[in-house]
Amino acid sequence: MKNEINSHFGFKKDFFTEVPLSGENLERFVNQTEPLKKLALSLQMKRNCGIIGGFGSGKSSFLRKLEQILISKGIFAKYFQVNLPIDDYNRTRLVFLRSTLRNILVLILQNKSLRDSFTMLIDEFDKIGRKDLSSPQWDKQLLQVLELTREIMNTEKLLFTFSLQEELYGKLQDARQGKGDSSLLGLINDYEKLNDFNADYALQVVEKAIECSGYPNDISTLFAPDIIEAIHRDCNGKVRLFVHEMIELIQQAYLDGKKQIDKDVFIKCLRKKWDNLSTEKFGEHVKSLF
Repeated sequence: MKNEINSHFGFKKDFFTEVPLSGENLERFVNQTEPLKKLALSLQMKRNCGIIGGFGSGKSSFLRKLEQILISKGIFAKYFQVNLPIDDYNRTRLVFLRSTLRNILVLILQNKSLRDSFTMLIDEFDKIGRKDLSSPQWDKQLLQVLELTREIMNTEKLLFTFSLQEELYGKLQDARQGKGDSSLLGLINDYEKLNDFNADYALQVVEKAIECSGYPNDISTLFAPDIIEAIHRDCNGKVRLFVHEMIELIQQAYLDGKKQIDKDVFIKCLRKKWDNLSTEKFGEHVKSLF
């Protein structure tokens, strides 16, 4: 259906490409200049770092962009995403060690010149060693794995940058202020919380997507007034959800035979998304978006 959709709207390329987020595509989603600069500097100072943010906040894109920056500075960096079963903590930790860390250690042993400038960028790190964030033990389990990476770092001169859920942010802030467990700061030397994905940047993202897709018209032709801001509010500022919703709206407009995402298309998609709401509650939600 992609070709039909592109032809319908006049796109020369897909309007949004979710994966892989690299090169030109990556630039659409990463607007974290200051955190990137700070963490790149911290890594050059040989410090372990954490990237903190909620679901859909752009942590994965951030890590991929950081990989590009480090490589451009002559630092050997490698991005990894943890896609492991998390039903059992001990088994997950073992799988992680065998499949990821050991492979990297083999690579380093084969090329000793990497030993002083190697950074692992580990996405979805908080999936290691926990069942879910609702578990009362998840943070303790995560700390055990952090201790493990610290041991490896000290032995092999590796640096780690992790993506972490924002639930850990408060603990790190307390530790930095001397109110909590200060040992945390030995495991994560530096950390940055990602900036909010705001409405102004949402517009920039769409404008960039239009430019990259080769769309022959401007943003006002593709989106009716106030629609992009409404999408942003509905997604609560989460970039991943924003992208998903954009793609669904494009598809719905095509199915409806329309060349503009108007309020009717938007509400039709909303109804599918919020099918658990009563008619009254759904109406209230729609009003809150405009």
